[in-house]
Amino acid sequence: GVIVNISSLATLYPVPYMPLYNAGKSALSSFSQSLMLEYESFPRVIDARFGDFKSEFNKTSSKQELEELSARATKAWEQIELQLVESPPPLVAARLIKKAVLRNKSSVIFGGGFFQGRMAPLLFRILPVFLRSKILNRRYFN
Repeated sequence: GVIVNISSLATLYPVPYMPLYNAGKSALSSFSQSLMLEYESFPRVIDARFGDFKSEFNKTSSKQELEELSARATKAWEQIELQLVESPPPLVAARLIKKAVLRNKSSVIFGGGFFQGRMAPLLFRILPVFLRSKILNRRYFN
């Protein structure tokens, strides 16, 4: 058996104005990692920490109308929308999950565009917290 939990790159890089989403996905990743420690070979656990994929995510997420938001919040939501439009299709996520399942071992996998799937996890390991925060602020609010 394999447990595949779809968490999020937001476990490493929180998305502004989505604290419950960030917290929920972080909890799911922690739960997955605990299972990996407890169960050496069965069941296998895949923690899929995906970035953006082109989907209906923002249409179903809870947010106010842009006219009701502050200029800062509007800027962040516009960036989030832009990220989704420029993201790979969901089929890419399905292929990543299939590949991880076929490896026959528990793992954490990353996916999204090139930056989110490859560079963001690496940068998380090497950049100090203050610098990551500065980059996130610039990304969403400038």
